[in-house]
Amino acid sequence: MSLWVWMGSLALFVWACFQLWRAATIGRINAGVVDFTRSDGPISFWFQVVTTTIVAILFGGGMLIVLARSSGLF
Repeated sequence: MSLWVWMGSLALFVWACFQLWRAATIGRINAGVVDFTRSDGPISFWFQVVTTTIVAILFGGGMLIVLARSSGLF
């Protein structure tokens, strides 16, 4: 089970990091079928940035927990 959790968490973590990189470099973030830009919809853009950051933190932490549990740290 931990392998599947690791792979899923890694996929979501990489996706979130890519979206945050895209938001930082070109000022656009993807939310499904819509691209929010900093200039057109700043509230929607920053809301998506915050939620994507939370996803990256949670799934990055999930990967660390799976790694610690599988290596016997707890």
